Amino acid sequence: MAGRRHDPAAFRRDPAATPTRKPSRRQATAMIAGLVLVAGTVAVASYAVKPNKARAFDLFYGSVFLNDERAPVAVDLTNAKPTVRLIDANTQVSAKSPTELGVVPLTNGTLLLNTATGEFNVVDPTGFVIKSKNGGVPLPKPAGTTTSVGIASGASAYIVQTGPQGTSVYLVGQSTVQSAAGQGARVKPRAYASIDAPGSSAPGGAASANGELWLLVGSGGSRALTQLTLPRGSDAGVTLDSAERATVPAVSAVGVTTGRGGGDAVAVASPEQLEVFDAGRSRKLAVSGLSGVDRILPASNQRDRLSFLYHSPAGWSLVSGSADGGGLVGPVALSGVDPAAQLVPPAASNGSLFTMDGGPGGGRVWRIDAKGAVQTPPGPAAQYPIVRSSTGKALEVGDFGDSYAIARGSRVVFNSPNHVQALAVFTDGSHPPVQIDKSAAVSLNAAGGATGLIDSHPSKKPAGPQPPAKGTVKAPPAQPISDKIRCRNTSQVPHIPTITRATPGSRSVLLQWSYPLLDPRDCAPSTYTVSVKLISSAAPSPPSDVTVQGQDGVNLSGLFPDTRYEITVKAFLNGRGTPSAPVEIATGPEGPAAPTNLHTTTDSSGNWTVTWSSCGGVAQACVASATWTVIPSFCDGTGLSSTPATISIAGDPTQHTFTTKFPGNVALLGRGLTFQVQGIGTKGTVGTPSRDGGCSYSWTPPVAANISVAASSPPKITGQATSATTVAVSFAGGQVHDLGGFGGQLTYELLSGGAVVSKSGPKTATTAKLDGIRPGQHYQVRVIVNPPRHPEAAVTIPSIDVTPAVALWPALSVSASFATDGALSGTLTVQISGLVSADARGETFDLIDSGLSCGGGNSVMTLDKNDFDPKQALTFPVDRTQYNGPCSVTIRLVQDRRTATNPSVFGADSSASATSGSVPVDPPSLTATGGDFSAAWTSDSTRGQPKILVSHRGTPLLFSNTWSLVVSNNAGVTNCGSSSTEPPTTIAVDKACVTAGGTFTVRITFNYFLSRGDFTVAVTGTAPTPVNPAQFTFTAAWGGTAAKPLVNITTTAGDPSSAGLSWTEVVTANTSPGVFCGSSRATPATAPGSIAVAVVRTTCPFIAGQTVWAVTIGYTDPSGVSPPHNYPPIAVTGVEP
Repeated sequence: MAGRRHDPAAFRRDPAATPTRKPSRRQATAMIAGLVLVAGTVAVASYAVKPNKARAFDLFYGSVFLNDERAPVAVDLTNAKPTVRLIDANTQVSAKSPTELGVVPLTNGTLLLNTATGEFNVVDPTGFVIKSKNGGVPLPKPAGTTTSVGIASGASAYIVQTGPQGTSVYLVGQSTVQSAAGQGARVKPRAYASIDAPGSSAPGGAASANGELWLLVGSGGSRALTQLTLPRGSDAGVTLDSAERATVPAVSAVGVTTGRGGGDAVAVASPEQLEVFDAGRSRKLAVSGLSGVDRILPASNQRDRLSFLYHSPAGWSLVSGSADGGGLVGPVALSGVDPAAQLVPPAASNGSLFTMDGGPGGGRVWRIDAKGAVQTPPGPAAQYPIVRSSTGKALEVGDFGDSYAIARGSRVVFNSPNHVQALAVFTDGSHPPVQIDKSAAVSLNAAGGATGLIDSHPSKKPAGPQPPAKGTVKAPPAQPISDKIRCRNTSQVPHIPTITRATPGSRSVLLQWSYPLLDPRDCAPSTYTVSVKLISSAAPSPPSDVTVQGQDGVNLSGLFPDTRYEITVKAFLNGRGTPSAPVEIATGPEGPAAPTNLHTTTDSSGNWTVTWSSCGGVAQACVASATWTVIPSFCDGTGLSSTPATISIAGDPTQHTFTTKFPGNVALLGRGLTFQVQGIGTKGTVGTPSRDGGCSYSWTPPVAANISVAASSPPKITGQATSATTVAVSFAGGQVHDLGGFGGQLTYELLSGGAVVSKSGPKTATTAKLDGIRPGQHYQVRVIVNPPRHPEAAVTIPSIDVTPAVALWPALSVSASFATDGALSGTLTVQISGLVSADARGETFDLIDSGLSCGGGNSVMTLDKNDFDPKQALTFPVDRTQYNGPCSVTIRLVQDRRTATNPSVFGADSSASATSGSVPVDPPSLTATGGDFSAAWTSDSTRGQPKILVSHRGTPLLFSNTWSLVVSNNAGVTNCGSSSTEPPTTIAVDKACVTAGGTFTVRITFNYFLSRGDFTVAVTGTAPTPVNPAQFTFTAAWGGTAAKPLVNITTTAGDPSSAGLSWTEVVTANTSPGVFCGSSRATPATAPGSIAVAVVRTTCPFIAGQTVWAVTIGYTDPSGVSPPHNYPPIAVTGVEP
């Protein structure tokens, strides 16, 4: 193992290296009550240990200790009542708190284990802690952080110390601890092993069976099941035999059970199988039907079966097998258990498993029988109890992450160390479930007696008064002492005086003594001498003997502080003296004397140098100072501050003068300090401080490179006033550091042309206002830095430019007039008031954003003028065709770049806008008349598309708008067509108006600036007219053949094809009334036979002498202008074919 020397299996022995002394029987009882009976808490919760062999649990008539975050609590298993809570049991293995105490029951004792360090101890069968001093036996400390657990193995125990670097296993017992408690060089365990892999710390990570340790080791996705065996016939310190018995997935657990024959069987449960090891054989039982197994919990307290609880995404399942490797049960889904429950390792009792939900919000308890049937225990056993208020409100958190279950015979106890109560279930039905109030236990220290509280069989005391013990001798009565004594010439040898009081100070001791008068005739001495003998080596010689007359006490001075003396009082009778027994005293401590000549100076680096003189050492009868403490304190009166830290330097009794540098820092820079120097003796005694009478201030030269200056832009100036700038100073290293200390000052100066215009300071403020700034001039700011109390070290920061001040534009006004100078134009005159160039140092100005706005802003003419004096009138030509009506003038000024000063008076800004009153600009007048317009039917007008062309002649109406041209055939009553287009334009005429006829006119209206034209014009030309049916005549004659008879129709007058009509021709016979004998829709033409109508004889049979044939011709006008017309029937001439 890393970091171990000599024998790798050796431990450190007891630092006291003395044989142990057994405590009293009452102390032994306390220890066995407090420490032995904690068995079954941590060990059972973390590892599967065989509790049936843990006899330490059965002490005191069947009690068991429950772990608790306050201290372990004993519970009587007969009735589940709490009895004792033991305090400080953890100190037997140097554990910091009870939470670090692990207790492992052995067959004839109990192992106490510090789970953090691995330190261990053993309680023997009689209840004594074998190693009763200086804690337990410490393990070698490995590299990195480790965790230690104990696994019982008969009368011994395996200690597994594991961490990321590897695992160490030690087999220890009572003999191991006994060897550590006695004399000897080093301690060896019974056996040990080192494994270069971490051991599993999860429940089911290890188990002991038949004296062997079965341990899961490794990291990553797999674990090695390692069997560690003690070699037969070996001596202490031997290496355990190691054998790898199986490789299993990381999610695996080791369980153990006691078979019917008494031997132990081991099983390792993995997601896909259960492998049982018994009597040197192994058998594998396949586990199927589960996927995604993420947790396996072994059951404790088992007999003849090996049961495990499997957890997967599907929930919890039971898998079990017999100790001989057969009889596999499961996996059986535990349908009554919440799949999200965080079960604790189950405990077996009376053929069932008992477990609970240890997760947040859990606490539910389940009973699982051998076939996987799940039941919730009745009554209060269904849920772990928590303390509630009178209103039922929970007073404890519902987190049971530290809970565990432990079984002892027919008793199952559920315990959560961070809860006040526990729960006991009696599986034999002898009692109802009991809620255990752990707070009801009596608290006792482990060093006290607990037997009487735990033992329910106290011994009886005899009643009544008791006779005296045999052999008792009655004391004789005291003899009186006579006060008539003659001692002037006595030869009596003085008795031995007794020093009754010796109260030392630092340089004196107050003594009192008594003298025994043993006989009525004894004389009382009147003379005593007190002698002092120096015991300590580093002290001046003691004072000589002191004679005391007529007193029985004296205040003896001249001693040295913190020194051991032997004092004797000698009684004298008539020149003969008898000394008392010597009394050893130690004078009180005294610190070194206050130093003298304390003086302080400062340097330019911000430090203080403190010098003082020392009293000396023993040779000067002074208490030597081992160290000097330099104590600073503020003396500058600047307010509350944190006290500066002290410094210490080594003392030297041979040195008279001391000098040290007290380092400054930014927090102290510029502060005033006064110092005290105080000596501290070699034993830590603090002496009297000496104070510096002055106040010294630290400082450093200013750091100009860290100081930045900024000047604000001056506010704008109104009229002839002046403006100001605010100067701000910033510090890259902090104000105190860069100014050379607290209280450093700044002087601010405003310069123009090198001359100081204004000044502020010196002052500590980091901002200053400097006034006197006029527009149109350049200024600079300069800052002078003065370190505190050292004006000779002042530095000047380079000056910076100030943004030039600008004047506010004055309020401007504008007036305007307009004069017409042509039919379409005129001149606009603009006069600006409120500013002249003379007020702006001769600057001239330009117009921007200026214009003539007419007609409510619908028409704006830009006004553009540069380099002018506002006192001059400005003129602009105006086109009245574009800009007319009620108008106004708006102007805005900006300084002309060619004449602007540097800096300019008004800066880069423009003035505010100014707007004039209303300026009338007359538009051009209308000169057109009705004679300038004409209207005529177009040459291409037809009945289907009648159109009128409206024209204009004369001066063009360029600025006219809102045209309206309306055609009417009855003086404007009927709208026969319209247009909004300026002439020349063509208007489509409604055909209904053409049909109706009448006198056609066109009314023309339009706007021209402020005038409106309104003229009515007669339409010239001929309008399209309806068709006259009389212009067309027709004849009909037979043609064709007998097979295909035809009636030929010929136009004899007019041209039907040019009329644009739709024609129909129907042949009829009088002998077939109402029947069309033939028809056509052809347009008649002048050519003979242009229309040939086929006659159907089957439809109209010919009857000789009766049938007369005729043709009916008609038309319709698609334009709707001409009404439909049918001509009278025309007889068909000729001979029918």
